[in-house]
Amino acid sequence: MFSAACVYECAFYILSVALGLRMRYLKIPYIYPSGHDVVLTCDFDLEGEALYAVKWFHDGEEFYRYSPEEDPKAMFFPVRGIKVDMRRANNTSVVLKDIEVWATGMFRCEVLADAPSFHTVTAEAYMIVGEMKNGGIICHGYSYVLLTSLLVTIFQLK
Repeated sequence: MFSAACVYECAFYILSVALGLRMRYLKIPYIYPSGHDVVLTCDFDLEGEALYAVKWFHDGEEFYRYSPEEDPKAMFFPVRGIKVDMRRANNTSVVLKDIEVWATGMFRCEVLADAPSFHTVTAEAYMIVGEMKNGGIICHGYSYVLLTSLLVTIFQLK
């Protein structure tokens, strides 16, 4: 017969094995000025599993991949408006250089555990890139949900 403590420990162990890989957080600014470098962070917990790859996507197109068992470990794939600083990119962060308004869109991070589980977790966020004018950011684009024209102006408070 199991004691209450054993049932709790066993249930917790089974739950953690079943879940394995988990996403801690995704850090992507909602609005960012063009012409600057921006850091995108995807923090995850492998919970004992080995890392197979971390992939970054912009509007569904892969632009960066980190695979610790590959040579080279980090790879960049050309996507309009996206330039990765490969010296500062790693398994949890990518640095986009001199970001352009074309980079406005949905960014997704996908983390894959290695065999035998190949568990996968993803997180995504929309980032608007705008021009700096008159002390604020002016963003021109389209609403992702409503598909209507969008004009946003953010002024810096002094």
